[in-house]
Amino acid sequence: MAKIFLSHSSKDKNFVFQLGEDLKALGHEPWLDEWEIKVGECIPSKIDHAIGEANYVIIVLSPDAVESGWVEREWQSKYWDEIEQNKIFVLPVLLKDCKIPNLLKTKKYADFRNNYSAGFVKLMGAIAPVFESPSPTVNIQRDPKTTDISTLLGDVQSRTTTLSECLAKALDLALKYNFENLKSFCRHELGGWERSNLENKPKNVPKYRLIGAFIAPFAELNLQYFGWGQNTSAIFDFMRSDTENFYPRKMLRTESISQIESQIEKLPKPLEKSIITIHKPLNELMLDISAPDTSDPDISTSDHPVRVYARTSDLLGILDAVRNELTKMLLDLLPGE
Repeated sequence: MAKIFLSHSSKDKNFVFQLGEDLKALGHEPWLDEWEIKVGECIPSKIDHAIGEANYVIIVLSPDAVESGWVEREWQSKYWDEIEQNKIFVLPVLLKDCKIPNLLKTKKYADFRNNYSAGFVKLMGAIAPVFESPSPTVNIQRDPKTTDISTLLGDVQSRTTTLSECLAKALDLALKYNFENLKSFCRHELGGWERSNLENKPKNVPKYRLIGAFIAPFAELNLQYFGWGQNTSAIFDFMRSDTENFYPRKMLRTESISQIESQIEKLPKPLEKSIITIHKPLNELMLDISAPDTSDPDISTSDHPVRVYARTSDLLGILDAVRNELTKMLLDLLPGE
């Protein structure tokens, strides 16, 4: 796994701490000054040594970081190594809108502004799962199981194949080596989760399958209304304020990952401005939502058609969560050092 130096402004430390912990959970070695520098040690020399040892420098971009001469000094030292060796060492992470430094404008960044999970998955896709041995004379022999896991990890992180394809490969691997937890996970995500009333749902149904939604039993939202200005937040603010026609609920998405990917593929672009509209009979919908209103004795049997509105980003969040979970499970299967 990679040694990663986290270059950031101290004002963004809460985000950076979370990022560092998540990188650690996936087996990487993040370096943070507050974690590594002890009282009395020379700060510049410790930082220079850590940057020199790092496989990557992640630069967390925000207005405070861009204005910090110290942060600029940290990532630029690795940037020139990148130019000389023709390899990628500097990985920009966009935390907040800011003026991108000129040297980084040509680089694609991992966008964390609206969705942490989506940004994290993109960042992981840029971090190579395998590094060259520091000594070309050392011949490292890997057993077939480790090779298979590492190869699949590379596919998952690089996003070279769809998530459903990665899950199918993971299921084959689980069957081959009898990984029971991975087998169960892949079968659920590939086949979909059984619909159940959320108040009595099986404990193993993951929370990431729940998305926020607004139910409209008797109203239809005019998504083409000019006043929205293609602003998804304005639409949801309107539904939140109209409590007579729109009811906020948590909804369980039970489809298979391939079905979710297919739904996303058909949605208009850009996805950030898309809204999902679901049409269902009320009796079916009651099986998928939390905190149903049971004051009406006929609510569980009514076939009255209703509309449900949800954010496209929530569907993307399901894919991101499944990709992260699959990555963690594969890493746990690798042999310890």
